Order: sequence, then structure tokens, then C-alpha cells
Amino acid sequence: MVIHTENQPKLPSPTQWPDNPYRPEWAERDYMYSADGTGEFPSHACKLSYRLSKPFIRRFRNALDVGCRVGEFTRYLQLDFQHVYAFDPNLSKKFMYNVDLKKVTHFHCALGDERGETRMYDGAHHKRSGIEPRTVQVTPSIPSLSRTSITSRSTSKASRRRCFRERRGRSSDSAR
Repeated sequence: MVIHTENQPKLPSPTQWPDNPYRPEWAERDYMYSADGTGEFPSHACKLSYRLSKPFIRRFRNALDVGCRVGEFTRYLQLDFQHVYAFDPNLSKKFMYNVDLKKVTHFHCALGDERGETRMYDGAHHKRSGIEPRTVQVTPSIPSLSRTSITSRSTSKASRRRCFRERRGRSSDSAR
């Protein structure tokens, strides 16, 4: 539960979904609604990233998925964490098929260091061919979300590469 004080920014209300169509057997089969299509994705990048990250996670209480898209990474977080808070300025009905809404709270907003606006190109912050930019409001990050009680994923490619190199190095050390 997040407690707000007068000086803290407030999040919008959580997204209200019409129902919870998610089925646990879909996760077992790696079946999901992805930006890449609908089907079974046993080698999905989000699954592989989460598997590489998991040994470095100490607590599985709450997780944040900032920039959750349609819930591909959120899907794997929910399998281990007690609860996941997901944030994205784009709202897709595919999200409710990918996650168990009893374990995931979705906020239809962008998070950032300070209140303001940012230009987005269909989920990216750089120009993409054929994609018209749109301006989205940025909600400041909430300071009361304690870093000791919430584990967040890093969205930077450099962090994922570093994590992969560390795991690969550990594997090659154990093989010696």
C-alpha cells in the first residue's frame, strides 16, 4: 500500500479491466499476446532476460515493471513476486490476457524524474519510420515506494548485457 503525503505526487487510479481472462496454463506453454503477434514464444526475450536476472533478486515481495507494454515481462515477474506494479502510457487490451490481474496492478501513465511531457513514437523515444509522435504526460516517480520493498527491472540494454556477461562468466568459471 502506498501512503501519499501532501508534497508527494499522486499516481492516477489503477486501470480498471472488464475481466481477468488470463489462464495459468498459458504461462506454462509460453503462450502470450505480444507486440510480435499471438502464440507460443518459448524463447521470448523477456523470459530470457528474467531468467538471467532472477539469481540476483533477493526478495520477491513486490516488483515494478516500468514501460510494461502489453505485459510480456510482467508475465514472468508475476510468477515469482507476490505483486507487480506495471506502468505504461500506452494501454493495450492484450495486457489483461498476459497477466493475472489479481497479482498485477496496472497504471496507465509514464513515470519519470519530474512532472512534464515527453514525445513518444509508439512506445519509443526516438523517431521511427512511419510513426507519428505523440505527447504523453509524465508522472513523477513516487518516493514512498521503498527500494527495500520493491525490486525493479532495468530497461537499459547495457544493464541486460552486463547481467548476461556476469552470468556467462559465472557459468564458464564453474565449467573450469
